[in-house]
Amino acid sequence: MAVYGISDLHLAKDIDKPMDVFSSAWDHYMERIEENWRSLVKPEDTVLIPGDISWATYLSDINKDFSFIESLPGKKIMSRGNHDYWWTTLKKMEKFVSDNGYTSISFLQNKAIEVEDMVLGATRGWLLPSDSNFTESDVHIYEREIIRLELCIEAMNRIDPDHLKKRVVMIHYPPLTKTVIDTGFTRKLAEGSIDLCLYGHLHGKGHSIAKEGDVNGTYYRCISADYLGFMPILLS
Repeated sequence: MAVYGISDLHLAKDIDKPMDVFSSAWDHYMERIEENWRSLVKPEDTVLIPGDISWATYLSDINKDFSFIESLPGKKIMSRGNHDYWWTTLKKMEKFVSDNGYTSISFLQNKAIEVEDMVLGATRGWLLPSDSNFTESDVHIYEREIIRLELCIEAMNRIDPDHLKKRVVMIHYPPLTKTVIDTGFTRKLAEGSIDLCLYGHLHGKGHSIAKEGDVNGTYYRCISADYLGFMPILLS
């Protein structure tokens, strides 16, 4: 049973906001996601999706996107991205998927679970202070997200105190860039002995700042859908 990852699906089955208006790289992206997904993922596999799943604003708008995801093989574990405006409380979302018969979709936020040979945690993250759009109003959110990451790692430690499993964290926002390695997020990930950090958020020209590879014992992977050519990447 394999584990795959792909973020930033930006589905728009029920609203008029497809991503191909931003770049030709996104032409027919939903069809490409489906074709590539079905070519790789088997029903017994798991797919990790760290954020920006749908353009829907409310849960009531997301049925077509969730129906599409449900129709794809494998179990799907989602965490929150900055454009997931439909994301409410775990209780409300879990009731929604149950009421609508979505049996392959689950959510992960600020906690930890076991998935195959992994212990998995997830949080949203935030802009880095080095980002040109970072303002004084972002400081509190940035610091809060670091605390949430710390709580997530503590939850992972409770599940696997002896670090016998691969430790994986999903963060939507990049916790580092090619030129900015030392951040509050990377320090927490190193302190927590996280083996693999998956992030997304970056598109188009933003791919140029994506940092991948080992940093202080944690391996970083950018898994934005367009960065991967809309092909889920094998993780385990």
